[in-house]
Amino acid sequence: MEVAGEAQPFRLFSNKRTKLKPKPKPEPEVQTLPEAQIPNPAATAVETDNGDPEPAPTAVTKTTHSDDSAVEDGHGESNPGSTIVTETSQSDDALPSTATFADLGLSQWLVDSCDALGMRRPTAVQRRCIPRALAGEDVLGIAETGSGKTAAFALPILHRLGEDPYGVAALALAPTRELAAQLAEQFRALGAQLGLRCLAAIGGFDSLAQAKGLARRPTLLSPPLDESPRSSKTTPTLPKYSPVPRTCYFLDVLLEELGCPAVSLHSYKSQPQRLSALSRFKSGQVPVLISTDVGSRGLDIPTVDLVINYDIPRFPRDYIHRVGRTARASRGGLSISFVTQKDICLLHEIEDVVGKQLDAYECNDREVTKDITKVFKAKRLAKMRADDEGLQEKVQARREQKKRDLARKRKHGE
Repeated sequence: MEVAGEAQPFRLFSNKRTKLKPKPKPEPEVQTLPEAQIPNPAATAVETDNGDPEPAPTAVTKTTHSDDSAVEDGHGESNPGSTIVTETSQSDDALPSTATFADLGLSQWLVDSCDALGMRRPTAVQRRCIPRALAGEDVLGIAETGSGKTAAFALPILHRLGEDPYGVAALALAPTRELAAQLAEQFRALGAQLGLRCLAAIGGFDSLAQAKGLARRPTLLSPPLDESPRSSKTTPTLPKYSPVPRTCYFLDVLLEELGCPAVSLHSYKSQPQRLSALSRFKSGQVPVLISTDVGSRGLDIPTVDLVINYDIPRFPRDYIHRVGRTARASRGGLSISFVTQKDICLLHEIEDVVGKQLDAYECNDREVTKDITKVFKAKRLAKMRADDEGLQEKVQARREQKKRDLARKRKHGE
């Protein structure tokens, strides 16, 4: 459990565990991309979100080669080098924090677009990535959540498209369908003056319509890399994360029975239903989003004030991604995790990774249980309703689909 302010160390079911000391930060290391892995400078972008809760200055490391010359690729063309932008130390050649988007070398129409969208000055990762991307370097940017990583690679792509609308095509990869759709929206907003042809190639939609979209040769293609049905739960004022789609489905019905407006995001819904739920939550029409872990990666919803981990994630990295949905871009936020005795080992793993001991959230038991009878009644009704709506059949159909997908992958793998 995590709250703001001072509190006693969290000592659930154990008085022997001592408070963890923050891990010392390792010395910055220079990373070098092997020549074989340096991609052709056709624009390829990957949106990553490491959910690092602590902001840090950005360092730039440029990889050079022994003969100080450009790297020849397989087509006889040359790559000017590779740059890895990380959050370890201050860069000597970085532009000052007072720099504007015009100072980065972007076209004036892009500067005007940024200003119209409320982007007055570039963030640290944008100041360090954009000039190098415009110079044709291969750049890997790693920065805190909500720091503007999407614009860091989108703006150079749009700048090149403005110079030659027919000479550049871009591929922006994302880990989930929802994030792929979000990337497409952000590209359209930033490139509105170009009339950008952008396609989010994701599952859950009519494949024929998407094939037609590809045939129109879009300028930008945004597909998801992979999507696993792990879980989580979110809210602009109350984000919650649940472990499996079935639990997510049940909590959605339960909150509806209790008269609490909410939407849910899980694999039992069609893709249009999922995007509609996310849109209603982002626009503030409903205050609660219940989601599996598909909602924990990369989604930019600045108004999320609270994240509730209904179930402790199995992997500490998932915890970091979940709580990273709140307190974005220097805003405040709160994360609370429901912990039982069987979750203690998982909790300690999370504490080891984050380098601190999470604090217990003190609450009044009488206040919490005053509506317990109403909740139990709603729980019974929710279970009956889930049965009537064929939840078990959906669960079984989902399992069969997974088996078919696995068999298909094995067949193609052979």
